[in-house]
Amino acid sequence: MRDVLICGRCGGRVKPKVRSVRKDGTVPRQYVCYWAGTSKKDLIASGRKKKCSLPFIETKPIESRVWAQFMMGFVFSPTIILENLYNSKKQKNKMNQLQETINRLELELNKKNRARKNLYKLLEEEDTNIGELKDRLRINNDEILTLKGNLNDTQSEYQELVSISENEKDISNFLRNNKNLLGKVRKDVFNLNLKDRKLLIESSLMDKVIVNYQEDNEIDGPGGPTCEFKLNTNIELLQRFMEEGKITNLDKNSRDLRPRPDFGTLEIRIMDTQPTVGEAIAIAAFSQSLIEYLKLYSEEAEGKLLRPLPLWIEQENRFRACQHGLDAMYVEDESGNSRPIRDIAEDILNSTKETADNLGVSQELAGIAEILSNGPSYIRQRNVYGETGSYKAVVSCIAGELESEIKEFNLVQVGM
Repeated sequence: MRDVLICGRCGGRVKPKVRSVRKDGTVPRQYVCYWAGTSKKDLIASGRKKKCSLPFIETKPIESRVWAQFMMGFVFSPTIILENLYNSKKQKNKMNQLQETINRLELELNKKNRARKNLYKLLEEEDTNIGELKDRLRINNDEILTLKGNLNDTQSEYQELVSISENEKDISNFLRNNKNLLGKVRKDVFNLNLKDRKLLIESSLMDKVIVNYQEDNEIDGPGGPTCEFKLNTNIELLQRFMEEGKITNLDKNSRDLRPRPDFGTLEIRIMDTQPTVGEAIAIAAFSQSLIEYLKLYSEEAEGKLLRPLPLWIEQENRFRACQHGLDAMYVEDESGNSRPIRDIAEDILNSTKETADNLGVSQELAGIAEILSNGPSYIRQRNVYGETGSYKAVVSCIAGELESEIKEFNLVQVGM
C-alpha cells in the first residue's frame, strides 16, 4: 500500500521500502516512517530533534490484517455488499438519467406539435406556397414520429427499472438464501491478483491506516505491529471487476433455470435450443401457462402436478431426461416408482389448458401436443442421420425446417 499509511507515533508518512536480497533469495519488504529513516540533514532542516522511534515493520502482518478485515465483510455481512453490488445504486442512477431523457423528449415533442399547429395556420394565408408547406409538414410529421418512438422506448425502459426496484425485497431474499452465489463471489474477490487487491483496499479505506508497534510487556504479552483503519467497500470498483469478468456476474450463471434477481425474472433457457421458432414459442407458452397455473392454483396443484423431491432424485430425473428424452422414465417418489415422462408431460399439459385460454396462448400451447405426438427435433435429427449417415444432412435438415417456417411466415404476412 502506498500513500495511505501514517505513523502512529509522529504522524509522518509511512512508505514501503524494499530491502537487500537475503541469502535465501527472498526480498524483504518493510514499512518505514519517513522520519525514522530520514537523513540527519533533513531532520535538522525540519526542526525535529530526533528520529521517529517507529521500527521498520514487515509489510505482511499489516497487509494481511487489512485484507482479512476486508474479507470479513463477505463473511458477516455479505448480503449488504451483494445487494449493493447487484442492484439499487446503479439502477437508481440509470432511472434518473432516463427520467431526464423523458422530460427532454416530452419538451421537444410539445415544441414540434406547436410548430405543426402553426404550419396549419399558414393554410389560411393567401400567399402560402402549398408545395413548400407540404414538405415542411412532412418533415415535421417525421420528427414527431421519431420523438414518439424514442419517448415510448425510453418510458418502457424506465418502467422496467421501476419494476426491478420494486423487487428489491425479492433480490435481498434471493441473495440471502443463495449460499452458492455468496461463496462464489467471496472466492472471486479473494482470488483477485495483487494489483486489483491493492486498488480495492486503497479505494475502500475511509481514512489513513495508522501504523504502530507495540513493545513486549507483562500486561499485553508479546508485542508486534498494530494498525488502525476503517473500511467501506467500494461497490463501484467491485461492479467494474464484475463487468471485467473478475467477479461472478448473475447473468453469467449457466443453468436451465437461471434466476435474474437484478431483473426480477427467471430465465428458462431451453427455448434457445429449439431449431424452429414455432417449437420455441410452444415451449414458452407451456412454461408461461404452467407458472401461471402454479401461481393461481398452488393448493389444487398438489396431486395433479409433480411434487418436490429430494435433490438427488431431481438430479437423476434431469439426467434421465437429458439422456433418453421423451423415452425417459421419471422417478415420482422416494420409493423409486417411475412413469414415462411423456405421460407426465401430457398430464401437465391438460392441467394448464384453462390457464392458457385465460392467457390467450392456447394456439401456441397446442404446439406441445404436436411435439409429444410427432416427436421433438432430436428424433427428426436421428432419423435423418440414420438414413444418410451424414452430419451435414442433419444440419441441412435443421436449416431447411427454419427456412420453410420463415417462408411460411412471410407468406402469411403478405396475405394479411
